[in-house]
Amino acid sequence: MPTAPTSNFTPDWDPGNRDDHFNKHGVEVGTVLGLIPFSKWDYDAASKNTVQQARLFFRAEHWHCSRYEEARAYFLDRHLLQAITNRSVQMFASYYPETFDKTETPTSLRAMTEGDKLLKFKTSLTNKERGGIYQNVENLHGFV
Repeated sequence: MPTAPTSNFTPDWDPGNRDDHFNKHGVEVGTVLGLIPFSKWDYDAASKNTVQQARLFFRAEHWHCSRYEEARAYFLDRHLLQAITNRSVQMFASYYPETFDKTETPTSLRAMTEGDKLLKFKTSLTNKERGGIYQNVENLHGFV
C-alpha cells in the first residue's frame, strides 16, 4: 500500500502533553508495536513515524463527549496507530491505537491483516461521519 505524502510534516509534542498521553496510552502503543518495555522517547519517535508513514490521512472537526473539538489532522499507520495533530500539523494532540470504541484490543489489532484494519477504520469513520461525530471531513490520502 502507498504511504501518505507526509514527509514534509514534522509535528512536535509539548513535553507535558506527550508525558500525559504516554502515561495514558504508552503501554497500548507498545503492545501494538510488540515493543515492551516502551519508553516515552519510543512513544515520541513512534508518533512521528506514524505521521511519516501514514496509510490514511484526513482532516475533520470532531465531537467528543458532547464537546466540540476544532478541526485536526488525523494520521493512521498500518498498525492503526492514530496520531492526531492540530490542523496545520505543527503540534501533536494525541497518539493511541484505534480500538473502535473498545471493541478491539491492542492484541487483537496485531492479529488483523492491514487490509482488514484499514477497511474497518474506513467503515467506522463513515459511520461516525454519518452520525455527526466527525464533520467537514477532508479525505486527503488513502481513501478510494
